[in-house]
Amino acid sequence: MNPFDIIIICLAAIFVVSLLFYLIYGKFTEHKFDLIADKFKQQFGYMPFPMAVGKNGGLFLLGV
Repeated sequence: MNPFDIIIICLAAIFVVSLLFYLIYGKFTEHKFDLIADKFKQQFGYMPFPMAVGKNGGLFLLGV
């Protein structure tokens, strides 16, 4: 195995670990956002438009 192969394997491993972290962290923050949105709606009786868009469409629709 030459050094180029080792570098490619290391980069692929870093990519897979980063992707897993992104997916796990994304689910965690999505769950936290849903909890905050539900508490806001319970306390104030309505949900602001940006929060409703974030809850239903995610960050993609907010332009982040």
